[in-house]
Amino acid sequence: MKIQIHTIAIAAIFGIFTSPSQWWLCSFLILHLFFTRHRLSVFAHILMVSTYLFFLVYTPFYISQQGTQLTPNTSMITGKIISTPVIDGKHMTFHFKLPHKETLMVNYQIQTEIEQKQLRKLYYGDRCSLSGTLERPPVNRNFYGFDYRTYLERSSNIHWIYKTNNLSSRECTRGNGLLVSLYRFRQNGIILINEEFPKELSGMMNTLIFGDRSGIDESLQEQYQSLGLIHLLAVSGLHIGTILGLFYFLMIRIGIVKETALWVLLLIIPFIIVLTGGAASVIRAGLMAVVVCLVALFRIKITTFSQLCMIFLGLLLYKPTFAYNIGFQLSFLITASLILSSKVILREISLFRQLLYGSFIAQLASLPIVIWNFYEFSFWSLPVNMIFIPFMTVFLLPCVLTTFCMFLFFPFPVWGILSDLLSVCFKILHAFMQWVETLPIGVITLGRPNVILMFGLSLSFYLFLIAWEKGGKRLISPCLCILLVLGIQLYYPKMNDKAFVTFLDVGQGDSIVIELPYRRAVYVIDTGGAITFKKEEWMERRRKFDTGEDIVAEFLKARGIRKVDALILSHGDFDHIGGVDGLLKKVKVERIVYGKSDHLEASEVEFLKGLDAPIVFLNENISWRVGSSSFQTLNPGQAKESRNNRSLVLFVKIHGNSFLFTGDIDQRVEARIISHYPGLKVDNLKIAHHGSESSTSSSFLNEINPQTAFISVGENNRYNHPSTTVIERLEERRTDIYRTDRQGGIMVIITPEGKRISTVLPKDDINTK
Repeated sequence: MKIQIHTIAIAAIFGIFTSPSQWWLCSFLILHLFFTRHRLSVFAHILMVSTYLFFLVYTPFYISQQGTQLTPNTSMITGKIISTPVIDGKHMTFHFKLPHKETLMVNYQIQTEIEQKQLRKLYYGDRCSLSGTLERPPVNRNFYGFDYRTYLERSSNIHWIYKTNNLSSRECTRGNGLLVSLYRFRQNGIILINEEFPKELSGMMNTLIFGDRSGIDESLQEQYQSLGLIHLLAVSGLHIGTILGLFYFLMIRIGIVKETALWVLLLIIPFIIVLTGGAASVIRAGLMAVVVCLVALFRIKITTFSQLCMIFLGLLLYKPTFAYNIGFQLSFLITASLILSSKVILREISLFRQLLYGSFIAQLASLPIVIWNFYEFSFWSLPVNMIFIPFMTVFLLPCVLTTFCMFLFFPFPVWGILSDLLSVCFKILHAFMQWVETLPIGVITLGRPNVILMFGLSLSFYLFLIAWEKGGKRLISPCLCILLVLGIQLYYPKMNDKAFVTFLDVGQGDSIVIELPYRRAVYVIDTGGAITFKKEEWMERRRKFDTGEDIVAEFLKARGIRKVDALILSHGDFDHIGGVDGLLKKVKVERIVYGKSDHLEASEVEFLKGLDAPIVFLNENISWRVGSSSFQTLNPGQAKESRNNRSLVLFVKIHGNSFLFTGDIDQRVEARIISHYPGLKVDNLKIAHHGSESSTSSSFLNEINPQTAFISVGENNRYNHPSTTVIERLEERRTDIYRTDRQGGIMVIITPEGKRISTVLPKDDINTK
């Protein structure tokens, strides 16, 4: 029975993930059926195939049933708030359920600081009438980027963002009921902790008690993630088990019999799930606790692994899109791995070794999902987890819960001592994390593996755990398999003769990544930059968007790029260099290249002095080669020019395909280039100055005769770029046009035989010779 439930769970996952574009996933199920044909009965195989077909049909049916009933011209709505309202600077968001059960994401721009304080009185369950406009959630616009629209649809069945222009707590009526009261207690608890406890402690307390991470600094969260400790900031089985264990221990100590204590736990588990935020990992842990209590009460003979599989299947029946949730995946995968490896863990007498093995298995099990989603892992994750997990479980979490309870029932001096102690403890822990991050060979960036390597990595880890349980020399083969798969992922780019030129969508700005054949070098041209203005303190968001950190660096990590050989900055406009600091924080840059000139502005000099990397200045007609690829600068010249016309213009030839990257030069510099470099022919032209009418003259196009033009431009930008005149000039010459405002990210894949162009929006795949 255990094996059958296990195989049914596997079949359900394959059924959910199989789609018209991923039909080949069924081949993995066929392989599983083939290799288990002697171990499993015919009935088990029939069950597995039936489950696969059921979820294959049920998943699209479920999604279709969650579709929208609204039209884009809907303006007036009435409903109730069904999430804790989040205020981030002048932005307020919450989920809003309409009478016909459809859910919207409501966005509101707060006008004043006084209004911000008033809106903090909005609660879960409040009923409101709103007016505004509907917008579709934004889609992913870059390769490997985050698709917010898909995320909302899968996680919350939300199809629209409703931007309201009137929102007041006085115009909303209070909801009622037990669930509303619980959410109100949770929201008030979060506010009280933020107001009464030190900032360095309040964020951690709200995370560990209520599952609310909004008070933790973004850089600190990134440290937890990079060291593989992010699970400690997510309320999961570790936290639920500790909380329930404390309750059970206290009840037994005061004389409550075991059966009564278990019934009490069953009653409080739903309350704990709601108060801790109700994330997928919390629901899994809560349901697991419910099943454990019921099994103990009714003396049901069923294995822990079978219990887990039943909960897994039940949740997927309720909502198959749970399968796409990373927290859901990690929660079940790690728990299943620990249960299946319990013999290995428990046969050790030493508590230290049990902790070591448990942490190792959890890290190993989560690694494929971590690499797929975050592209990297830390070598220090295992030893750091061995320190943090017991310290957090045995000391910090109980102390946090005790401090909060004392805060609710006792005056300040009593809980203040514990509060100070906790603040010191968290400061020491976070200082220790910072120190670990400075150690050599810390985080290794692997990039996102393809599906075959991902499957190979997962299978290798599975075989490793089986071999470990059996012991002996059986570990050698799976270890070699793991090293082989990781080695292929690390070194495949160095064996690949393809080159990649990617135009990232950074809005109204430029950012281009060049990967040479065999990964001999990686160049980044510009980083984009979102222009920001000074705001009042209450208007500041907790985390500012940065194109260099959030778009360029994330793309590089996804590609497995650990080092940029040169960051080429075309010129000093913010929409080209605004993301430099963010990129330098995330990725090692060997050198920065900038246009040489005796007429640099004071702001440019100050900016360049503040960069933490060697700077190389180049003027025109500087050439170099990397393997078979050649590079030549065509600008800036020696004459005094504007900042735009001092743009570093780069002519590149890769596998016989030529590219011209033009920065923001105008027609005067274009004329000088074709005059100084007669016979210049260009296959691929990066249109200058985002398609401004002042650039890309007819004479310039006639001379270089580009086959393909790429325009880096922001969607619905205020400058109305690209100019219709420039588009007409290109169309008259039958030049293929690619625009980041329409196609999102654009990747040119260059081989010795030709080139292929892929775009994010729509998903074109165009072959040319």
